[in-house]
Amino acid sequence: MALMKEKEIALQSQLNSLKLQINPHFMFNNFNNLLELIEEDTKLAGKFLSNLSKVYRYIITNLDRNLIPVRDEIKFLESYLYLMQVRHVGGVVTNISLELKECKGYLPPAVLQLLVENAIKHNGFSMENPLFIDITLSDDYITVRNLKSSLLSKMESTGLGHKNIIERYSLLFDKKVKIENAENFYSVSLPIIKKQSL
Repeated sequence: MALMKEKEIALQSQLNSLKLQINPHFMFNNFNNLLELIEEDTKLAGKFLSNLSKVYRYIITNLDRNLIPVRDEIKFLESYLYLMQVRHVGGVVTNISLELKECKGYLPPAVLQLLVENAIKHNGFSMENPLFIDITLSDDYITVRNLKSSLLSKMESTGLGHKNIIERYSLLFDKKVKIENAENFYSVSLPIIKKQSL
């Protein structure tokens, strides 16, 4: 009994440590964007601020949770994507499967956002050569798939984001994250967690 309690405490400690790595560093860039928008387009600035507050509220509210409903994660992702689309006008094109909005499973918080953020960071793109990202549902997995850009990104991948996600899943669930690195696309498939599976 004492050993089980010790393992539970160790597990919670590891999860807390990993969640702290989800640092919303993009917030600083978005505040700069907001200042520019206030000077140029107050209506757009208001909508931008509304979505920025949703993103920040989600991160603060869910930092201490291990799992979040997929539907809530999708709403959060949509707010995040709005910020990115304002920041990179015409450069990032996303498609979220409609059935995800009705999905009844769970995910660790902010994992979809982290995958989309990584795709944006590690691919070059422009209005003429946009980055295409699809988020789809199939066989109890949510897949984030992006076409690889012909434009080079200046940002080198450290692999920490994906390592974080894989470790969080290994601590919570027995199904593995699937990663496919093909010549023209990159995809990560996340198992949907059912409460009774825990």
